[in-house]
Amino acid sequence: MPQSLMDRIRAEQLAARKAGDKVAVGLLTALQAEAARVGKDKRNGESTDEEVVAVVRKFIGNAGETKTLLEAKGDDRSAVVAQEIAILERFMPSQMDAAAIEVALRALMAELTLAGPKAMGELMKAMKDRHTGRYDGATASACAKRILAG
Repeated sequence: MPQSLMDRIRAEQLAARKAGDKVAVGLLTALQAEAARVGKDKRNGESTDEEVVAVVRKFIGNAGETKTLLEAKGDDRSAVVAQEIAILERFMPSQMDAAAIEVALRALMAELTLAGPKAMGELMKAMKDRHTGRYDGATASACAKRILAG
């Protein structure tokens, strides 16, 4: 059975503690706590990989904003935030490029026998269900419109 994302975060946090990497330890401790809270709040259980990815994405967004503000001020701490972003990105699923998105959309269309512009909602829902967090929504939407238009 593949290792869950929470297990990977715990393992990297332990490795960072052993290595004395204070930046990684602090970040991974906060990430683990926030990600665990989501699962406990929803069903009093372990967070799913999808829920963890959503938390990681939120952390990356917040860190990106912080980095931009620090760089605008000429603050050296932006390098630490860049290091945190690099750590966080290791927990994100690999992203599909436009060609892979098109292949996935066409496969879903064939499987679900979808055709025409009215099938857009059903196609995008199936794409989200099968490939959550692995594609850019705007790219997928544009590709789906083009394919469904004929």
